[in-house]
Amino acid sequence: ELSNKFCGSSGSCVDSCTSDQTSCTVGGKTVCVDTTSSMSHCGACNTACTTTSSSAGVNVSAVTCSGSVCKATACDTTQSYLDNGVCKANTNTNCGSVGNNCNTANLASAGECISGTCKINACVSGYHLKGSESNHSCEANTDTSCGPVGTVNIKNCTSDAPNIQEGMCKTDGTCVVLSCAPFYANTNGTWDDGCEVCASGYTPCGGTGSSLKCL
Repeated sequence: ELSNKFCGSSGSCVDSCTSDQTSCTVGGKTVCVDTTSSMSHCGACNTACTTTSSSAGVNVSAVTCSGSVCKATACDTTQSYLDNGVCKANTNTNCGSVGNNCNTANLASAGECISGTCKINACVSGYHLKGSESNHSCEANTDTSCGPVGTVNIKNCTSDAPNIQEGMCKTDGTCVVLSCAPFYANTNGTWDDGCEVCASGYTPCGGTGSSLKCL
């Protein structure tokens, strides 16, 4: 008589499984299970929901059975990101989480995903790289802290070139001379060598660059 009965979800013997349950054979016994949520019978009898289930994706840390599908609830973010119950391999446009785009996040114009974290390789116009190679950030250009988008070679436009009285940082991160110190002139139009000659009416008196003297 007992062989015609089923073990219900409450642990008691029943004549048949309810409409929302499926009869499964486990260890030689027939039991009633809810395959929509059972971790041991997810979607079908004896189909366990584990971190290695293909439906959960790759590099899965935790799972749950929901709607008869084994879904990821957490991922190893150094390797993958969670997207609607599936762990997917990290990319530059989905780094550690959905939509974390390394090419645009944190004022970046170019970046790469490394172990689930964005590394900035270049900044948007008007900003320059700051910090160590592995931990770059983007800092706004100013006249006293100026550099191109993809460099940490920062210059002070007002003082780093010789004989300058006033300098300015352009939006592309390069410096220009606005005015020279008294007695000096910038005839070649470049900032790097500053005000490189004596102004009209003044005579060089030894030295070059920052050591140039004009009388």
